[in-house]
Amino acid sequence: MFNKITRGHYELILDDADGGSFRARDTILNQGQPLDHLSSGTRIQLLIAVRLAFIESQESGVKIPILADEVLANSDDIRATQIIEALIEISKEGRQVFYFTAQSDELNKWQKHLSENSDIDGQIVVLKGQANEQIEYNMDELLAVPSLKYATTPSPDGYSNEEYHKLLNPPRFHLLKHSPHQLHLSYLITDNKPLHACLQRHISSYGQLKSYLNYQGEIEGLDDSILMMINNKIELLQFYQELYQTGRAKPIDRAVLIESSSVSDVFIDLVDAKLKEVDNNPKQLLEALRTGEVPRFMKAKIDELEEYFFEYNYLDGDEQLTPEEIDIQLHAKLSKMELEAVEAERFMKRTLQ
Repeated sequence: MFNKITRGHYELILDDADGGSFRARDTILNQGQPLDHLSSGTRIQLLIAVRLAFIESQESGVKIPILADEVLANSDDIRATQIIEALIEISKEGRQVFYFTAQSDELNKWQKHLSENSDIDGQIVVLKGQANEQIEYNMDELLAVPSLKYATTPSPDGYSNEEYHKLLNPPRFHLLKHSPHQLHLSYLITDNKPLHACLQRHISSYGQLKSYLNYQGEIEGLDDSILMMINNKIELLQFYQELYQTGRAKPIDRAVLIESSSVSDVFIDLVDAKLKEVDNNPKQLLEALRTGEVPRFMKAKIDELEEYFFEYNYLDGDEQLTPEEIDIQLHAKLSKMELEAVEAERFMKRTLQ
């Protein structure tokens, strides 16, 4: 359910190592996040999924109704639409859903969604009270708000795959900053039809697509041969990235400095400014701190910071591989994969240039 609400962006996991707490796995970044690291809207979505799972585990035959009280309050328009659709999906499984709100904008979102989906058996009931006239007035006034249900996706009609890729202008992939799960599908799919179908469903990255398919989602034109090609490309990119990252420092930002607990509020602005001067390179930052470029910053804190960088893989003590060493290992890897060398080279050039 959590995966459905977030359109494949997140999955719900149970962290046994932390006393059985719930976490969200970001399918794009491919990493788990505790509740306090999520946005308020995503946290609401997760809690809906958890509570429904608990209810279902306690039921024996009869499905009790769901009472939702202003759960759209902390969600933006896109997440609000996704929550509405999720609650409707719950109702289609034979469960009554009652949504309570005193907010006219939430009422309008429900009314607009129901009017656009005539197959849904839903009814809005305005309870008697002092706010009735104001609510009705606001509902009428807000009916002209445009729908944000679907993002605008350019049509591929009349474009070659290379032309469509340039039209989409996907985010560039950074070998030190990004993970393959973040790679835009335009780098991976060379058939415009399934690519466009994915984008229409708000599925733009490999991580989102993988999660969507794990939950038995279907996309027209995306057959087994294309999926195998996508997975092989991701495997090749991941292998190359591991080789490239060996011995290289990964960029960090102010958030990493704060999370390390080694930079106090007194020094955070100064250290962050120095970090920007060295192009967010943690190795160069440590060198600058050790040479006293941030006055009075203690050596013990520099050592703590260095330990933190190594622990979380922002620094790597190994030697960098030469281009020749990377090339021979990459060719060896490709020789064991079901991926043609021509297609592999085309993919790597498109992704890394």
